[in-house]
Amino acid sequence: MTETKDFSELYITENTLDEILATMSDPLPIVPDKRPEIIERLRELYLAVHIEHRLAPMNTRTKLDKTLKPLLRQSLDLQRRIGDDEIQWMNKILSITALDLYVQSKKAGALSKKDTYIPPQDILERTEQSLSDFSKLLSHLCNMMDQFDELEPKEYPIWIGNAGTEREMYIRNEIVPHFRKRGGIGPDATAVRRISEIYEFAFERPFSINPREPYERGDVDSSNQARYSGRSVKFACAVVKALKIDGIIVPLTDKYLADTEPDADKSKLDLSALSRERAFAGEAAAESWLINRIGDLWINDSRRQEKAVAK
Repeated sequence: MTETKDFSELYITENTLDEILATMSDPLPIVPDKRPEIIERLRELYLAVHIEHRLAPMNTRTKLDKTLKPLLRQSLDLQRRIGDDEIQWMNKILSITALDLYVQSKKAGALSKKDTYIPPQDILERTEQSLSDFSKLLSHLCNMMDQFDELEPKEYPIWIGNAGTEREMYIRNEIVPHFRKRGGIGPDATAVRRISEIYEFAFERPFSINPREPYERGDVDSSNQARYSGRSVKFACAVVKALKIDGIIVPLTDKYLADTEPDADKSKLDLSALSRERAFAGEAAAESWLINRIGDLWINDSRRQEKAVAK
């Protein structure tokens, strides 16, 4: 579990809140009695976002849904054909073929020290056993996916924690990103949604995103210029920086690298893996990119919630 982070490494205290407010430069006043609740909500935000990021769906599930069951059927079918003596009549010709393969390979000097002549019957028996093991593995994988699909996304962390042994917890932690289906809100939108809730609780006014001129009309599309402004944006940026979750909000992309690291050789980079690594390391993101991502995420999530209410 190389990516599993010890969440206690970042201590969220009164000083964290003071740092956030200082970064805003002109924050609205906060009722002193609210400070303990705000700090607790910041801790919950940090945990929720990191857990959601660690368990975020990968591209595996779609491929599994398309491949797994057909592959299992093919494996079982071939295993049955060998086991039912359906191709045992080929033993004689397979025996000659195997001997010729061995002789020709030896003649060509293509044999290793471990290569030996294997009688066809042994080959069939070994193949049947290997197919049996493979089919058993695929069948168990199908069962694991079926059991996983009975869970709600909010139950994943609890399910992992209740696994029992440390090894079982490791297994569940590792399979969630592979089994999880795409859809729902990601860790970035989760972060912005929770930040907005903290803002409204702390300052007792709505969280709002204000497009800056001339971006209101969409005249300019540049990620290296901030397209949003306002106290809400300042607060959100301050929280992201204090909690060191920049890399979760701003993923690493070709466009981001071209803007921030133009000399980087992208041909040799695994951007997906590097993006996750940077996110867990808490690396800072470029200010304008952070502002724009927060604004875009907020607007898109607001629309998503409006559609959900309309239904």
